[in-house]
Amino acid sequence: MGTTKAGFVLALIGGVIGVLAGLALAVMAFFVVPVGEPSIDWTNFGVGIYFIISGILVILGGAWMKNPEKCTKGGVVALIFSIIGSGGIFGLIGGIIGIVKGKKHSVSIEGAPQEAAPVEAQPEAQAPAQPEVQPEVEQPEQPKA
Repeated sequence: MGTTKAGFVLALIGGVIGVLAGLALAVMAFFVVPVGEPSIDWTNFGVGIYFIISGILVILGGAWMKNPEKCTKGGVVALIFSIIGSGGIFGLIGGIIGIVKGKKHSVSIEGAPQEAAPVEAQPEAQAPAQPEVQPEVEQPEQPKA
């Protein structure tokens, strides 16, 4: 399974934008009210809180994309809460990248191993050492006594 830095960064940007948009809506609910209405606009306040929560979940999904075991799940969370929340296009693209990168290494064929084992560098095979053969030196014959 893989991780994705680009997906993480895009989901993080989308989540931060969503949180900031939610904060702006929640604060505006207190100050910008129609004339003759109560002192707080509960609809804008509720939508602002919803955007804050969905933005935090997009950021959480982006953080999961840095973990190889949770990369795909993080992409799905970022994608869903970007669509139904306020993550925007950045969170959407980040979620798609997270799903693709997370699934990239988990494709399996029946009967084949999930991941290929890394090839380790092995020293080159050497021929077995042969005993050194010393040249025979002729010994002079010794006289018999």
